[in-house]
Amino acid sequence: MKKSLITLVFAAVLTSACATFDTPTFQNNYSLYNREGLKAEKDGNWDAAAKRYFLALQNSQWANEGKGVRADFNYKLGRALGATCQFEKSEQSLNEAYSLNSRLPQALAELGRLNLAQNKLPDALSLFERAIPEMDKTQINASDPIGYADILDDYKTALMKSGKASEASSIAAKADALRAANAGKAPSMLKPPYGAQCPAPKS
Repeated sequence: MKKSLITLVFAAVLTSACATFDTPTFQNNYSLYNREGLKAEKDGNWDAAAKRYFLALQNSQWANEGKGVRADFNYKLGRALGATCQFEKSEQSLNEAYSLNSRLPQALAELGRLNLAQNKLPDALSLFERAIPEMDKTQINASDPIGYADILDDYKTALMKSGKASEASSIAAKADALRAANAGKAPSMLKPPYGAQCPAPKS
């Protein structure tokens, strides 16, 4: 019995040591996959981006990273999955991102965009209405004004399609003001082309 207990303790210590030893490797891995995912986005290859962000997320979990890091990778993964028409998985990842980090209301905005792309207007509006006030609190109008203006454009589209022209006009004016005050700037992240890169049907 004593020998068995000693063996178990030794195994636990060895496992812990290995995990600690591997943490820098996992961190290097997720940094690499993140860079590759961002490059794939810029190249317009959202399927490759999704695969890289999935690997980045896995490695961040193996490295026992905090909620902020895992939220970021879920956010990026959800956006890429949506672009490749994996809508349910996209929604799960974006919801997980917001659940892990409620100071990431961009995840709610992306859910709004995802629903807008599927013409689910009531859901899209509800999500935008939640996201916009929260985004204002994060001062995104200063940190990423053009990215925020792009999101406001989609909110405006959802309002217009819902017959709310007056509200849409107000949102459009807000987006225009952001662009006018930040001429020459680019968004911090590309807008995902939700539903635009669906896999070809199998013959």
